Amino acid sequence: MKFNMKCLLTVFVLVFLISFFIRDGYSGEPRGVTKDTIKIGLMFSQTGPAAESGIPYAAAAKNYFRYINDAGGIHGRKVNLLIEDDRYSIPIAIAAFKKFVFKDKIMALLAVGGSAPATALFKSIQKEKMPSLPISNAESMIKPHKSYMFITGPTYSVDMEVILDYLMNDLPIKKPRIAYVYPDNQLGHQCLKPLEARAKKYGIELADKEVVNFGAMEATTQVLHIKRAKIDYIVMSGIGQTGNVFLRELRKFRLSIPVYGYYGMTTEQLVEVAGEAARNYNGVNAFCSWYEDTPGIKIMRKITKKYKTSEDRLFRSRLYTIGWVGAMIFAEGMKRAGRNLDGEALINAIESFRDFDSGGITGPITYGKNKHYGNEHTKVGSFPN
Repeated sequence: MKFNMKCLLTVFVLVFLISFFIRDGYSGEPRGVTKDTIKIGLMFSQTGPAAESGIPYAAAAKNYFRYINDAGGIHGRKVNLLIEDDRYSIPIAIAAFKKFVFKDKIMALLAVGGSAPATALFKSIQKEKMPSLPISNAESMIKPHKSYMFITGPTYSVDMEVILDYLMNDLPIKKPRIAYVYPDNQLGHQCLKPLEARAKKYGIELADKEVVNFGAMEATTQVLHIKRAKIDYIVMSGIGQTGNVFLRELRKFRLSIPVYGYYGMTTEQLVEVAGEAARNYNGVNAFCSWYEDTPGIKIMRKITKKYKTSEDRLFRSRLYTIGWVGAMIFAEGMKRAGRNLDGEALINAIESFRDFDSGGITGPITYGKNKHYGNEHTKVGSFPN
């Protein structure tokens, strides 16, 4: 009997100690957070067809968090930003996400590739309770509601609606013939649906639809179809590479049809590469460019010039600005979450944003329990040539 009591006492002490240390370790160091560091991931193309977007976005995040760390970090913790190249590939994105979760043990994911890689990770992000900020502003990123996903600005639906409203209300042709040029993938189709719906509202149908896929080296057939259809305006989704190819083909056939690109194609790099072919190119975007003089952009330029971690042309991309705002949102969320930071605290903090001011880089940012898009403000504009 005496022996049994000693055994029971020993077991009781062991169970108590194990439970104490497990509980203490869990509460003291949630995933990705230690007493002096916060580990977050960034997954976006650094090589491949979408690298022109991913490289400046990542450069902006690196510079912003370097600035935060040099100023003392967030509540005394330094931000450790880990970057993985998903090459706009679903299998690579899935592998990178697993590495982030099981090896790196990040707290949150600042960037999740394009529409296709992000969609493939919906269930995993939810299962792992990973706060995430996809690059894609497709409506499917947040609708139906996804607890752990936020987008920085308006959805692509807003882009398409604003372009159609502008063409129909602010330009002289009353019943224009409009063509849509797009990649035959999730991105292209998610922009097509709201574009067709808005056209229907105005009592018109798209006069032509042409596919120019990522990696295409020419678009002769598509341009000839557009010429035959007597198109007045072209609306385009895709990436800078496909935009450049298409604009050059238009110029080759001496067609001066105005082209309006969505958010992801409204970049300074596209115009620089296309050169004279971009004379009739316009775009819609919710974010300011490097050259504008809003207070937030002035601060961004000053900090970037201090660190200058990559070639100058990357800074001139609007994707650099978008990456800057994404990092700003996460940093502000982590500040609001306080010292007891974990993934859930970050979610609650971001949902508390009400008219958060980026210094005019984009419109006022508001989130909520069932509202995970930043705003509905965007603008149409042309590029200087």
